[in-house]
Amino acid sequence: DRLLQWKERGETKSKSSCRKQKKKQEESEDSESEELEIPYALQGWGAAKLSGLRRSELQDLCAVRGIGKSGTTAELVDRLLQWKARGETKPPTKQKKKKEESEEEYSEPEDLCIPHNLSGWAETRLSNLSLADLRALCSQRGISSKSSSKDTLVGYLLDWKQELAAPHARSKGCDESDESTEDESPAARDSTESDFLRRKVTPSHREAVWVFRGGKDIYTGAARSKHNEYQVDHVIEIQVCKRAWEDLNYPHTRGREAVVDIVNNYVNNNVTTKEINNYKHYPFTNFLSDQRRPLSEHVEEAANGYWHSSRSNLSIWRNIERAVQGSYSGLKKLSNKHHEESTILLRFIGQVEVLMRKMKVLH
Repeated sequence: DRLLQWKERGETKSKSSCRKQKKKQEESEDSESEELEIPYALQGWGAAKLSGLRRSELQDLCAVRGIGKSGTTAELVDRLLQWKARGETKPPTKQKKKKEESEEEYSEPEDLCIPHNLSGWAETRLSNLSLADLRALCSQRGISSKSSSKDTLVGYLLDWKQELAAPHARSKGCDESDESTEDESPAARDSTESDFLRRKVTPSHREAVWVFRGGKDIYTGAARSKHNEYQVDHVIEIQVCKRAWEDLNYPHTRGREAVVDIVNNYVNNNVTTKEINNYKHYPFTNFLSDQRRPLSEHVEEAANGYWHSSRSNLSIWRNIERAVQGSYSGLKKLSNKHHEESTILLRFIGQVEVLMRKMKVLH
């Protein structure tokens, strides 16, 4: 009777066979997940899809791509997405992979206690950092971080450190470099009182400014030419920065050094011709001497005086104004990142803004 009742229920497989089949199904699912092919560049894999993977699988993906594999599932997903955004498409070679695995302790830039002036960090120590960390260090200091070569980025950082620590050429009685600098303009030579803000321009610094500016003079939009004589120019003029510092009336030397640091940063540098440099310098310095007249009058005088064609030169002046506005924004961001002296730097930038508004360069 019991068997007939069981038969009526229509069961055709035993419980043991059901268990076996279920186990088989789970094994096949596991094998399918193991065989899951994920493109190295993670094409088609966004946050939602990556979040569906197990933590161990995410760790494997991180290890293959030479990035840190510690942390929660969410942190691993975020790290993979950041790696994907860098646009790397080829797996690292065995040698590179081995090197990057040894650097895993440096995979988190925010955990690095690196002083802003790179004190205690020489070439060997910097070379042990990952490409992502070096790019982060360059970006924080206003240095071009577009290069995919670690050696190039290390070179940029060491040049920046050297320039930061170098004594000022005039104040220490050193000879000027043969390189073209802003000091070569006649008006700049007369303004020796602002030399405490200047730094000696090295060939590597000038080259780094070219890279930072995308190989173009931002005043004219012209690409570099071997037929022109170029100078490294401060976008916001040194004399303007000096006046802002004087108006601030800040007594401490340490704060002044921080100002020198950002004033000479790539963000406030451009490479331009000697002729354009002289033309740009004139209106700003004359306005500081004679504020009864608007800056626009000084600009027209400079345009007529240098090239006898104010119309074409005034179009260049509009580019110069945009460059000054861009440098102002860049220096403000740098001041916020310069943790030790951010308060005094922001006050200094505030004084620069006051002068720029008087000149009607900032609106």
